[in-house]
Amino acid sequence: MSELPFQNNVHKEKSVNQPSTRNSLSRRTFLKRGGLVSGGVLLALGGAFLWEKNYWHDSAIYTFHDTVYSVTWSPSGKRLATLNADGALHVWDTSTYTTTYSSHATGNIPTGATRWSPNGQYIASCDQNHAVRIWNTNNWSSFTNTSNMQTDVTSLAWSPDSNFVAVGSANKLVCIYHVTAGKTSAAELAFTYDQHQDGITTLAWASNGTYIASGSLDGTVRIWHPTTGVTQATFSDPAIHPITAVTWSPDNQMLAFTFGPKEDNLQPMSTHIVQVVHIPSGSVVSSHTGHSDYVASLSWSSNGAYIASASDDTTVHIWQPKQAQNVYIYRGHTARVRNVVWAPDNIHLATTSEDNTLQVWQNS
Repeated sequence: MSELPFQNNVHKEKSVNQPSTRNSLSRRTFLKRGGLVSGGVLLALGGAFLWEKNYWHDSAIYTFHDTVYSVTWSPSGKRLATLNADGALHVWDTSTYTTTYSSHATGNIPTGATRWSPNGQYIASCDQNHAVRIWNTNNWSSFTNTSNMQTDVTSLAWSPDSNFVAVGSANKLVCIYHVTAGKTSAAELAFTYDQHQDGITTLAWASNGTYIASGSLDGTVRIWHPTTGVTQATFSDPAIHPITAVTWSPDNQMLAFTFGPKEDNLQPMSTHIVQVVHIPSGSVVSSHTGHSDYVASLSWSSNGAYIASASDDTTVHIWQPKQAQNVYIYRGHTARVRNVVWAPDNIHLATTSEDNTLQVWQNS
């Protein structure tokens, strides 16, 4: 068996300012045009948006045909929000798959990230001009904040109390904003983390609020305190493969992360690993090696039982974190799967793909 990446490259550290000594790695093209899935039953028509109902191994699959950049569940699981390539935000009732809100298209956006706040009151999404838009889900008013964002926004994460949102960008920074609601809704810059040496690719805020995990094109995952910026631990890859996804366990004791290629034209690596580490000790808990291509997205079920990993090999694997053993493989997509998100019920999942579909399906 080949040596596991990251295993011997874990160290504790304090925050130290270090200038970048490398040029930025080129990022992958996330979306391509693909064919539509034919057949199935037309389920609902919400405005001009059509869902389709199909079946996979006797489980219902609800498919939305469009180029969706990002998807997020409401805390109750009763609604689903999507950010489309044209910058429009759509919110869906998951009992009928009809729209409850649709914003106007703002024009093509370079990247996409959307996150529903834990209290259900806000949705944060990427916007044009390097901005983050905060939506109030009570009345669908919104405001943007572009402070300190001079480049593309790549990732978002809410604090557990929904008072702060962390914003990762291609300029190596993670900016934390304090969100205030009321007559003068605003997001004020509270803290900036600057310890990465290349663009931020992924963020996850621990459910106890203590730490943020940030992954970067510099090949590191950093665990740090959101108010002091002190870096508690760093997990690094000697080959400097960009980190593509991170996700916390619900008890905040473990973190799963994975990495992708440096360039689009590189030959595929022989092993595509998702690493699960125990944060207090820094030890490796397990390594999942079931995918045949790069893993783009990770999601840990809220009951802690499973991790879902979405891959360029067109599949989604559901597996046990400690054993790294698959319990289910979903094969409903026909192109790279870009996002996977567990529903709060720990049964349903939502996935987006380069086949230009959003699919909602059941783990069974």
